[in-house]
Amino acid sequence: MRSLLSRPPRSLDQWIETGIQVGILGLLSGIFLVEHIRVWPNIALAALLISALAHALRTRPPFWQSLREPPFWAYMAIYVLLAFSMVFTAQTNVGYATGQLEMKVLFVVLPLAFALLPALTARTYQRYLLAFVAMTLLTSFFSLRDYFLHREEVLQAYGRAGIMFTVTHHVRYSVLVCYALFCSGYLAQQASSLFKRIIFLAVTCFFVLFLHILAVRTGLICFYALAAWLALRQLGRQKRWVGALLLLVILGTAVVAFTRLETLQKRVEYTLYDLEQYQNDPASANNYSMARRLLAYQVAWDTFRANPLFGVGEGNVQAALQERYRQEHTYITPDNYLMPHNEFLRFMAAEGLVGLGGFLFLFYYPWLSGRRYRFLPLSAFYLVITLSMLFEDALNTQLGLYIGLLFPMLHLTYLRGEAAHT
Repeated sequence: MRSLLSRPPRSLDQWIETGIQVGILGLLSGIFLVEHIRVWPNIALAALLISALAHALRTRPPFWQSLREPPFWAYMAIYVLLAFSMVFTAQTNVGYATGQLEMKVLFVVLPLAFALLPALTARTYQRYLLAFVAMTLLTSFFSLRDYFLHREEVLQAYGRAGIMFTVTHHVRYSVLVCYALFCSGYLAQQASSLFKRIIFLAVTCFFVLFLHILAVRTGLICFYALAAWLALRQLGRQKRWVGALLLLVILGTAVVAFTRLETLQKRVEYTLYDLEQYQNDPASANNYSMARRLLAYQVAWDTFRANPLFGVGEGNVQAALQERYRQEHTYITPDNYLMPHNEFLRFMAAEGLVGLGGFLFLFYYPWLSGRRYRFLPLSAFYLVITLSMLFEDALNTQLGLYIGLLFPMLHLTYLRGEAAHT
């Protein structure tokens, strides 16, 4: 008791540092909890922004310098691009446009908060990656528990396009698992002791197994593309045997997984059946998920072709797609109308080639400028998020936005400190 009373009070800087840590950890946990507690990541973001502003006011010269950093402004400019595309929104679509603007204000708020933060030290940066890996590992146990307790029911569900329990949207969760797998491997490489390295490598192997048991197509595509990229990267260096060995491990993993894991076998069988149904009868899109997706791609592509330069406008895109369904695909019921599960195709329909070009430049500029593509965690994330955007409209949900923005913000804030020491 005496020691507690004699302990000196926390300084304002210590409170600010605690607020920053709580905010970032809250955001990391929020991507897993958002579907259960929707305000959780927003509360964490508010705490982070307040702490960042307090830090900025305490260090005014660096504050103004941080606001001049182009990588953070590039993300904010995406919001300006989206807002400009909504200028000609039809009166009947104002509600949808307003909802999009409110949700995508994260393009401004999240980069602004991180732009105001002090640079992350290597130790702090790795602790945040460790927290993300630990959260992913913990949540995976809930999925495996559901699988082993209800194995027969889960396998039947996989035969009907179902999925085992996941704490958040299964496609985006599979992407998180894939990136956690990489982060665990990266932490193993950075580990200061053999024991830590073995632990991280064991966690990495576990994630590989879990990802195949989960058997979500997007996550598996991201994993094999990421693994192949890392292998080819090693082949281009002096230790070519490492790349060759990794390629053999990838091939062996695929063979074992596709011949031994029942959930993955069920997923492959259903996907092939789904595609066959769509080839035989386009109206099967009313009943099969892959057929629905393929038809949504066609509808979005036809919408783009009708408005190739500037699109139909971000605020009008949903109504335009629905109208094309009604006119050209009358056999599809309204509850099966689907936005295209492809971020780039959606941009083409909404904002045309001009808007897509602007988005591509702004989104990839933070990675390509300043040779940041040399930083492995940032490049790995861009590979994973790019692949996920090919199969999901990844930046059109609250969860997708937090995933797509939070991790590059962490990497860029760390790299800012590294640049200051070079």
